[in-house]
Amino acid sequence: MATRNIVPRATGEGGIGTAAKKWALGWINALVVTTLNALTLTAAAVGFTIAGGTTSKTLTVTADTSLDEVVAMSSKATQTNSSFTGTLTGCTTAPTATIRYSKNGNMVSLTMQALLTGTSNDATKTITGMPAALFPSVATQFIAATSDNGGAMIASYVSINTSGVISFGRNLDGASFTVSGTATIDKFTVTYPR
Repeated sequence: MATRNIVPRATGEGGIGTAAKKWALGWINALVVTTLNALTLTAAAVGFTIAGGTTSKTLTVTADTSLDEVVAMSSKATQTNSSFTGTLTGCTTAPTATIRYSKNGNMVSLTMQALLTGTSNDATKTITGMPAALFPSVATQFIAATSDNGGAMIASYVSINTSGVISFGRNLDGASFTVSGTATIDKFTVTYPR
């Protein structure tokens, strides 16, 4: 004779074990659950939905997947690729260049793929125009090539402050530029924490 079912008198009544006295193990071929530790499971025509938490969030699965794939998709979802126009200050004109960026989580990478050149009329040279979403969390320093007063390109000190202004020196000491002649900022790439 088949084993009889153990059923409550009405739906939603009774239980097996208590918070104080739990069963050690359970071996079950198929388990149909409506709520699992405050998570609500809902069957669908294709896949299922899990919802729960103090602030409810829903995960809907409609095809075969894995946690590795979910993590990979989440990582891609946080990555932003775009560009902004950087303007060189400290010259008689306002030369511009496209600066491409990639923002992945709290890391930002900037790449300027063209030279910025102008006639100097100020000892300070900066690039402005960075969107606020790219501002560093702390001041960032790196090295790029610059040319002062029409001279040769040399390695120079560069900094990005927390307001997104990129400041250039004319050498590794961060010395000021000559207030005349041609000033040039070379192409550069830098990565820093947001």
